Amino acid sequence: MRLCNLANSLLGQIQCAKLDRSNRMIELTGRELSGVGSKPTISLRNCVRIWNIEGPPPFITTPMEELIENYKPKGSNNLFQMFACFYRFLVMRITDPPHRIQSYSLRLNGKRGRKDSLENLPRHIEHLLLDFVEDLIGFGHNELKSGARANTTHSKYVLSLGNTDAERQAALDAKVQTRMVYRNELFKALQLALRDVRTYTYDESKKVWIAGDRKLKRAKLDASINLREVLDDSMNLTEAYDQENLVPASQ
Repeated sequence: MRLCNLANSLLGQIQCAKLDRSNRMIELTGRELSGVGSKPTISLRNCVRIWNIEGPPPFITTPMEELIENYKPKGSNNLFQMFACFYRFLVMRITDPPHRIQSYSLRLNGKRGRKDSLENLPRHIEHLLLDFVEDLIGFGHNELKSGARANTTHSKYVLSLGNTDAERQAALDAKVQTRMVYRNELFKALQLALRDVRTYTYDESKKVWIAGDRKLKRAKLDASINLREVLDDSMNLTEAYDQENLVPASQ
């Protein structure tokens, strides 16, 4: 019976891990964007201004470009996943000590969430992170901001969008709409990154982040390899017990 209980417990844990994994994959891959054109590239070459994070504690003070100089993007065809991975890399480096970032969450309009112990990410940090990545993907031009009235006669950026006023205005309108779509995706990706980072632990001695929760999930999934053997052993032991103790011997 103990083996049966153990097997059932393992099976339940495996199913929970698979469900969590499935839900995350749906969140990452189920976001279809329409009308945004080709996938943007995260690059400092796209930036039109210099970005700095300037505290206050526990947030650090440093040029933003120094925080991402070692970033190596993963090969992913999913735009939302690309944003989320980049934000996770970034937010792990913006507080001192690094694990203090785990105290923050990003909520729509600052509403309270299920975990009241979490602090709202300061508004100026939220805007910095959104504006910075927006600039990294080529949408940091002031002409693209909501409500901006671009001068199509003097703006070098707008002049580069077409040969005629009509072409330039059409291209500008399309980019303004695309920026709004990306802005929404960046907000949700930053939310996910802050949630993900709370599943990690920070090793003070080694100065590294450890993905503890993911390793636990992998262990649960790996346990499924031996689950069938556990169930078979349990059934065999149960049958042996029944034959020895409950079934009368043949006369």
